[in-house]
Amino acid sequence: MHFFNELRRRKVFRVAAVYVAGAFALLQAADVLGEALRMPAGVLTALAIVSIIGFPVALVLAWAFDVAPVATDAGETGVAGEVVLPRGTMVLIAVLLVAGIGLGWFLRPTGVRVATSGSLPSIAVLPFENASLTPDNVFFSEGVAE
Repeated sequence: MHFFNELRRRKVFRVAAVYVAGAFALLQAADVLGEALRMPAGVLTALAIVSIIGFPVALVLAWAFDVAPVATDAGETGVAGEVVLPRGTMVLIAVLLVAGIGLGWFLRPTGVRVATSGSLPSIAVLPFENASLTPDNVFFSEGVAE
């Protein structure tokens, strides 16, 4: 029971709820706008995978960087809003960010793909003409053509 109280005190449940809502909104927006922005087919799957992988990371960061009220010298209670990361951690984050952007740029689809003969279904539209010997079927071919 003490563990759940500590999770509540560190606001891990709140971070989890906000993360799930934000990831859901991001996936819905990507699904709706994907076709309009001509995103490749794998973008939605990649966003879902990144969202799933990022969830435990967000929870661990919520646990580790607990922003709790601290007492100042004057005896007032303030919020420690500044989180200072070591310089090596900041450099690592910057390198990973640049590497991710570079990898995304390198793996982007280029050019137009040409479909082979058996890869896509196709439909041939032909004009309808009355090929029968009886002129009574003219109404049928004209109706289908229209």
